[in-house]
Amino acid sequence: MLTAQSDTAGAGQSRAQRFEISTPIRYRVSGQSEWGKGMTENISSSGVLFRCEHSVGPETPIEMSWAVPVGAFGSGGARVYCRGAIVRTRGNPGDLTTVAASISHYRLMRP
Repeated sequence: MLTAQSDTAGAGQSRAQRFEISTPIRYRVSGQSEWGKGMTENISSSGVLFRCEHSVGPETPIEMSWAVPVGAFGSGGARVYCRGAIVRTRGNPGDLTTVAASISHYRLMRP
């Protein structure tokens, strides 16, 4: 189920509509070959919030990929490949890290 969240960024600015989507995500530092794994918490047109075991520092360029649920674009599902950068991370030792990443470019791949 997709649930939309509305939010304001402060000082009259509004953020992109967020959708609570829990789906596996793969991510890597741009140019590296090894992918890390995580789980999304919410996704918008401008960014994604996800939890993972290994975090990356703010402003690091990354690549991300996740599956779009079946039915979101009609009959079949799709896969999103995108580039962006880490905006912020939050975590405690021994716990999963929450990562906020911006999306600067994306490509939607349908099967």
